[in-house]
Amino acid sequence: MVKIIHGDILQEDISRATIIYVYLMPELSGKLVGKFPANCLIIAYDKPIPALIPEKIINVGNSDFNTSRSWTYYYWRRSKDFYYAPD
Repeated sequence: MVKIIHGDILQEDISRATIIYVYLMPELSGKLVGKFPANCLIIAYDKPIPALIPEKIINVGNSDFNTSRSWTYYYWRRSKDFYYAPD
């Protein structure tokens, strides 16, 4: 079952989420770090979450779509090995 929630992620109950896709300013996304449920896949578009070290970064660029625009996606899996970036 898929449930898409369009709302304020700081107010929503995300405790049962398995995938979270965010496009937020870094100062807002950093507030979510402690709320991500275990085994959740987190995908951030264009801006990384400063407190986390991404497992994977994917750049999709102009050669893929014949355009001058490029896109960057950051991936994390919330697990026991969820690492925070050093200050």
